[in-house]
Formats: sequence, structure tokens, C-alpha cells
Amino acid sequence: MKTRQVIILVIFLIVLGLIYFPIVNKDKASSSEKEPKSKRYIPIHQVHNFPQTEVIETYGQIMGKSQFNVTMEVQGEIDRDNRSLKPGTTFQKNDILVKVDRVEALYNLLSRRSQFINLLTGMLPDIALDLPNQESKWRSYLSMISPSAPLPDLPPIKSQKEKLLLHSRNIISEFYSIKASENQIEKYIYVAPFNGVIVESFVEPGSMITPGMQLFSIAKTGDYEVKAPININKLKAFQSASEILITDAKDDTIGAGNFIRTAPNINTQTQSVDAYFSIKPAAPLTLGAFVNLSIQHKLADSSAVVPEHAIQNKTVQVYKEPYIQAKKVQILGSKGDSVFVSGLENKTWIILQPQESYTDTTSFIGIKR
Repeated sequence: MKTRQVIILVIFLIVLGLIYFPIVNKDKASSSEKEPKSKRYIPIHQVHNFPQTEVIETYGQIMGKSQFNVTMEVQGEIDRDNRSLKPGTTFQKNDILVKVDRVEALYNLLSRRSQFINLLTGMLPDIALDLPNQESKWRSYLSMISPSAPLPDLPPIKSQKEKLLLHSRNIISEFYSIKASENQIEKYIYVAPFNGVIVESFVEPGSMITPGMQLFSIAKTGDYEVKAPININKLKAFQSASEILITDAKDDTIGAGNFIRTAPNINTQTQSVDAYFSIKPAAPLTLGAFVNLSIQHKLADSSAVVPEHAIQNKTVQVYKEPYIQAKKVQILGSKGDSVFVSGLENKTWIILQPQESYTDTTSFIGIKR
């Protein structure tokens, strides 16, 4: 009887062992799979979404809005007693800026006026004989002429006979020729069209000039604009900016402005376009001075600031303890070594030093930064 009980007990233990040991081994194997094989410490940073603005800066130069190059239609030497033509020289409207030596031209004009007086004097006997009722008119006109003054207008011609007589004595053609010379004499002097300043000069008193030669550039005082190269990716931001802050080299504010226009061509090397901005001065301006332009550009209603080195190929690594996941983001702008991005949930933890490889078999432990 005892032998039978022993046999039954042994069989029971064997069956129990066959059931229990596989279960224990399975649990151990399962535990082994869940337990990471290695641990790694990584720096992490929590991002927060806020409305973000980006400061966009560029440089520019103060230009004259009413600025142009001065040329003359005559040839000769600028008088040696002419006023200074150096850059920065200011002037008032109607000031004589350039006087070209015109002594020879004046002598020629005086000679031609004297010859014209002789032509009229020689015509008077014919007028008295053929048109006696017109004699007093022409004698009166002759008395008005002075070799040193512009010719007065010809008196009215009353008949075809009078007109033919004037043409036969070359009176009319000589009159218009002298008037043309008088007009040319005026071109030996250049008068300032406005209050302004000389921006750039290529001549000085005593210089020889030729027709069409560029003498200098002038700009109207107080009528300025700023010319600045703008990257085409930032152009819309400057165009839509409500106000553009303009500062000098010392970072002192000298005025504010708005977008006016752009040049028609893009610089293919820098991918920028020359843009022009108005300027409302808050301090005295210097024509030609270099200035800085900056705007506050709204990026998005909600975006996060991420260190630039935490982004690779528009992707960040998100830390969800103890693992890492890749997350695509949209880059909105940058400031220094930081980048503004959207696409991350608020209070997300990101990896500051992206890992080259990561699997579920590695346990990552975040170190908050």
C-alpha cells in the first residue's frame, strides 16, 4: 500500500514539474526581453509654444530721393574762380554751380549782333522807298538793339512784300541764328534747381569739359531714401512691415521708414534685390551714410524655440522615457544659434544631441538642461 502511494506521489510531482517549469522559464524569458540590455544618458530640453517674432536685419545706405548726374552741352574750361565742387558742398536753389569760360562765345555773339545792326541799317533806304509807312517801325526797332543785350523780338510783318524784303536781306534767318547763339550762351552756366548737396564730383575749377560729360551728382536736401539689398526670402516680410527701424553704426535710432519699391533685377550671386525705403528722420541724416534696418516679423501664433544643433534634416528627436522617436518639424525662422519651429506639442522633451542610432533595446535616461 505504501509503495503505491509513493508511486502516485512521484507521478504527481513529475506532472507538477512539467507544468510549473515551462511557466517559470517563460516568465524569465519574458522578463529578460523587457529588460533593456544597455542604458545611455542624454541631454534633453523641454520646448514651450508661444507666439514668436523674428528680428530681421539688413544694412543700407542713405541716398538722395531726388538725385541725378549733372552734364552740360558745351565745351570749355570751368572758370578757375568757380565755387568748390567737392562732395559734401551744399548749395541753395538758383545758385550758380558751374561757370564755363565763355569769353570767346560772347565776343562772337557781340560781333553777330553788330552785323545784324548793319543789315538793318542797310535795309532802311529800301524800306523808305518801297514801304514808307513801315519806316518808322523799323527805325524804332533798330534803336532798341544793343550789341551787349539780347535781341528784341522782330516787329510784326504786315505784308508779303515786307516779308520778301526781309528775306532777301537775310534779316529773318540772321535774327533766329543770333537767338540760338544767345540760348547757347546760357548753357555755359549751370544753375542749381533746388537746395541740395554735391554727392559725387568728377571735376574741379580749371577742368576741361565736353558736351555730355558727367560733371557731378547732386541730391535734394531733406529728400532722402534708403537703398538696401534684401534676400528674396525675406522680401515679403519687409514689404508687409508696418514700420522699419533705422539705426546708425552706433546702434542709435536715426529714423523709421516704410517699403517703397524694388529694383527690377535680382543679384544672382547673393540672391538679393535692391529695395528702397522711405525715412522719417529722428536725427540729422548724412547723405551716403551706411545704416542698419530691422523689423519685427511675426512667425506664427504658436511656435517653439529649438537649438539649431538639435535639428537634422528638419527632424528632431523626441524623448519619451526611456525611448527616442523622430519627429518632423517646420522651420519658420532663426535667431542666432536658435531656430523657430512648429509641429511640436507643448512641453515636449527633445534630444539636444541627436543620437546616430537608437532601438527599443537601449534605455535612454534624460538629463534635463
